[in-house]
Amino acid sequence: MVLQIEKDCDKLNSDFRRWFRIKAVTSSMTRHRDSKDYRLIEFIDEKGRVRSQDEYIGADYRFRADGGRVKAAKRRVTAALILGWCCFLGALFPVSAAMHTFYVSFPYIFSAIPLGILADIALTTFRRKEPLEHRHADRLSNRLPAAALAAAILAGVSLAGEGIAVIAGPNRPVTGDLIFSVCAAAVCAAGVLVFTVRHALETEAK
Repeated sequence: MVLQIEKDCDKLNSDFRRWFRIKAVTSSMTRHRDSKDYRLIEFIDEKGRVRSQDEYIGADYRFRADGGRVKAAKRRVTAALILGWCCFLGALFPVSAAMHTFYVSFPYIFSAIPLGILADIALTTFRRKEPLEHRHADRLSNRLPAAALAAAILAGVSLAGEGIAVIAGPNRPVTGDLIFSVCAAAVCAAGVLVFTVRHALETEAK
């Protein structure tokens, strides 16, 4: 009786661990935009344990441009992101009336979202070699231009709002607002720069 109970407990424990592994891998697959590009496989490792992982079965992608043009575009995007993030953070520290003006600070703060998306794309895709998976190709061809344009627009709106605020209130702090304007212009320029090299990072199916 005791042995049977132990066997049942071991079986339940094994089934639970198998279910947990499958659930974890399935959750990872659902984070992909196209889960149909992946399938769940199970295998036995060298220790005799059953493992589960997702395997890519979708189409392979490559860059449309030549390798030299792609590398140059990646370097420009990386430089633009470093400039954009340094200037974005640099505008937050000086005391300025701009950061206390809602229609100036609100779009500027939200420009961190597309900047973060661009940084994520650069970190997760730039070091990958061809062939690329569908999700990485989609990030480069679609998400990168959209995020770059959003960053440029938000920073540009903030810069325009600062110009209106300066005209409407000439007694604003000069140094802090000047630093903010320069930083906002740099963030806008970084977004524009990334957007202009988008064609060099476009991908296509092999």
